Amino acid sequence: MNSLYKRLLTAFVGIPLLLYLANKGHWFFFALTLFIALVSTGEFLAACQSRGVRPNAALVLFGVAAASLLAKICAGKGQIPLAALLPVSLWLIFSIACVLRADVHILDRISARVLTIIYLGVLPAHLILLRDLTGSFQLLGREWDLGFFMVIWLYLIVWGTDTGAYAVGTLIGRRRIFPVVSPNKSLEGLLGGLSLGVLLGMACGSLLFHDSLKLLIASLVTSLAAVYGDLFASLLKRVLSIKDFGEVLPGHGGILDRFDSLIMAAPVAYICIRLFFS
Repeated sequence: MNSLYKRLLTAFVGIPLLLYLANKGHWFFFALTLFIALVSTGEFLAACQSRGVRPNAALVLFGVAAASLLAKICAGKGQIPLAALLPVSLWLIFSIACVLRADVHILDRISARVLTIIYLGVLPAHLILLRDLTGSFQLLGREWDLGFFMVIWLYLIVWGTDTGAYAVGTLIGRRRIFPVVSPNKSLEGLLGGLSLGVLLGMACGSLLFHDSLKLLIASLVTSLAAVYGDLFASLLKRVLSIKDFGEVLPGHGGILDRFDSLIMAAPVAYICIRLFFS
């Protein structure tokens, strides 16, 4: 079975489960987010240990779990996103600089414990904040939960970006944009991914939001974050000299390999929604 068929099979099984748990919400979605965070952390720590980097696993896992629990406690309280904006922005600036410089010494510049707790604890915890946004609205003859709708919006942008980049890059990708960090990433794939991600974000978001400019900005920034999430994970894999973080998902590698784009896009999507539409 080739890679494409494996990816499609995994998507066929995984997507309905993700949608079901997002629809259930509350502690079901919390459990999903916590599972993604903890398994991704375990994969990353195992890769670190194979290269001689041995952070305190118990402390890191506790920090990651605490981030998700704190997000659940704070979710739905109407909090202003500025509380999340500063640490997330600093993290993005630091990590983007590492990608642009292809900094293979990233684990020497920042504690692996700090990196892991922020990357795999704080960032995915924004999925919980997004899902627990309060409110509802009428659409297509039924009442929709705002948090569930926003998670669907995020899913569509991330999946569209990943799918568009993979399809276009595979078919016509020629000009490599980050050959040191990720040799297979092409300009054509980047544009294809952004185009499909933004298109799906606009199509879905326009059912609820009527400010097209703000929706375009939110969709584009979130799609760019998804692209960047994949690039940052590629940098870490280069640093650790591995191809994938795991082998749990056929055609995708590990949990972190599959959710790297979503992890980075979640805080960006949450902040955009709180800044533009709340």
